[in-house]
Amino acid sequence: MVRFPKILTAALLLVFLAVSVALPARAFDAKTGDTVTIGKDEIINDDLYVAAGTVIVDGTIQGDLIAAGSTIVINGTVEGDLIAAGAEITINGAVGDDARIAGAALTLGENASIGDDLVGAGASFESKIGSTIGGDLIMADAQNLLMGDVTGNAELASAAVEIHGKIGGNVIVNLGVSNGNQSQTVPMNVFGGRGQQIQVPQVETGLTLADGAQVGGNLQYTYDHEVAIPAGIVAGTVERIEPQLTPEQQRQMRALNPTPAQRVINSILGIVRNFITILLVGLLLGWLFPTMVDKMGQTIQQKPLPALGWGVAAWVVFFFSLLMVILALVLGALFFGALTLGSLSGLFIWGGLLVLFALTFSFIFVAIFGAQVIASQLGGKLLLERIRPQWAAHRVWPLAFGALIFSLILALPVVGGLIALVALFLGLGALWMMAAQWRQARKSSAIVNAAP
Repeated sequence: MVRFPKILTAALLLVFLAVSVALPARAFDAKTGDTVTIGKDEIINDDLYVAAGTVIVDGTIQGDLIAAGSTIVINGTVEGDLIAAGAEITINGAVGDDARIAGAALTLGENASIGDDLVGAGASFESKIGSTIGGDLIMADAQNLLMGDVTGNAELASAAVEIHGKIGGNVIVNLGVSNGNQSQTVPMNVFGGRGQQIQVPQVETGLTLADGAQVGGNLQYTYDHEVAIPAGIVAGTVERIEPQLTPEQQRQMRALNPTPAQRVINSILGIVRNFITILLVGLLLGWLFPTMVDKMGQTIQQKPLPALGWGVAAWVVFFFSLLMVILALVLGALFFGALTLGSLSGLFIWGGLLVLFALTFSFIFVAIFGAQVIASQLGGKLLLERIRPQWAAHRVWPLAFGALIFSLILALPVVGGLIALVALFLGLGALWMMAAQWRQARKSSAIVNAAP
């Protein structure tokens, strides 16, 4: 079982920082401001506490440095411990003892040296070639790019780890589960305190040991699949531990990485679900409106291009109508609110929400289910007229046969989606044209009835 005794320290780093600031010290200096700079020739012979937007240390601090800020840069020397929290922390100089850092982008420059342990937590950690850590490295973050050397052990809890340098002791890595993201980089957009984007390296998910890497002890990693370890890099043993997944994580893993048999079963179940849905909705529409589906199918058959065009227009009109209802809701609420008619304002808002719900539900029902029923009914009828003419006039067989064919087509990648979209526009267009004919018929009837 993998244990991470020091990673818990990294998770509580900010608490340590707060406690360190709160504890009394025999002698210390405190500095605050937008930017605090310790000059190259400046020597602080006590502990230094700094809180600033930008902290730059070019000189020497003979005690500990406790710093909090957006950007912290250590170019000089800290002879004691370093405790720092900030969006971007860069160490280019020397820290004589331990370093405990927390931030979004953590970097050890080419000339950086940490006398003892480095404990950190954040989003990204990078140690450049030439940097050294005299003790252990303990990190809990999203990604690690280790180009420098570590004298002791390395314990890492991260989604992405690349090791290019030398690790003198053991390496323990907890990568968790891949979630199907093998050979992909961790999405990383890191921003500083003033909104500027911080440049961080792109590290591939999983564990990568480059050809020049060296591990003086054992390598133990927790991951859901094997990692290729080049020969001669690890002096000791290599052990992979299967991560302990919760039932929900196991379900997600199965969904992200289905077996060929599962993909076939899922495809068949999808076809069956679509078939049953189209059949049931078609029977319901046939019961409520016995002739409407057939008439809409005839409209599409006789005027396919006009139906397609009017369908696109109906799609645009629907979203425009939604926008107008939302705008009316906002304006109405503001108007009644300005008149201090709170009850009318609330009634107006609830009424508008009901209209939005009715519009959306009707459109989804007609555009998705109704269009598929119309396409299935028409397609089934046309096919049965060729192979079983006696079934084409039946009330159920054309719908059932067409629903089966249409469900099989929907299961096809890309093509199924395009066919569904065309069916949607054709169904909407046929409904639009039938509504226009109905309005024209009513208008003509009213004119005839009004004639003397």
